Amino acid sequence: MNHHSLSDFRVEHQAALDELFAQVLGVLSADGLITLERVMHDGTKVKAQASGRSFRREATLREHLERARERVRSMGDPRDEGPNRRRAKAQERAARERVERLEQALEEMQKVQGTPSAKLRRKQGRVSESDPQARFMKQSDGGTAPSHNVQISTDAAHSLIVGVSVTQSANDEGQLPGALEEVKQNLGRLPRQVVVDAGFTTRETIVGMAEGEVELIGATVELEKRSRPGPGVDPAFRASAFRYEPEGDVYRCPNGKELGRRGT
Repeated sequence: MNHHSLSDFRVEHQAALDELFAQVLGVLSADGLITLERVMHDGTKVKAQASGRSFRREATLREHLERARERVRSMGDPRDEGPNRRRAKAQERAARERVERLEQALEEMQKVQGTPSAKLRRKQGRVSESDPQARFMKQSDGGTAPSHNVQISTDAAHSLIVGVSVTQSANDEGQLPGALEEVKQNLGRLPRQVVVDAGFTTRETIVGMAEGEVELIGATVELEKRSRPGPGVDPAFRASAFRYEPEGDVYRCPNGKELGRRGT
């Protein structure tokens, strides 16, 4: 079985596979193997197959799409009999898949341009023509790469996965409510307790979990760690060393220079 057949099967039967997953979880829950007393949730960045060089701006994507469509039109009918019929069919399929990916890339571009965050529009102003849904994300080694953010919820009783989803968000902020809603759809109820790391611990998440009566155990980022200087910055100039002066609404740096307000 090649990857085309497997991918097509999963796409065409996604609803049935989701229902099968929910039924399996139901059987495990009925046998006491899933309790939802405590759920551990985390996200992990999975690198995409796309190269960073595959990211293009809208004008380039449209140009490549027109070329791809022209190539498909010039290939003729792959059903015609001939000595190279099998090769022609493979080439025709590859050309059509490229057209589909480029069309999807333009759709993703519209989503990026429609985001309310100007910073995100500037940062993600390009889309991959080979993996349109991938986004640049920070990796554990400190670098960035085209990736997908996979969110996984695991029941702590027997380490069984009870929810999984993929998001384009470059960080985990705001991902917990949606993840727990998926757990509820799969098992009919929310967990009693959920454990997360500091990436999920925001004010909105804390309030949301309280309203949903889910006990939240989450790490918090220490203020001292937040103020650590980046590479090339002398420790004497960490954020905590800047003194705020309310009368002028400025910060005073250790060398006595003023840092004025630029925005909120």
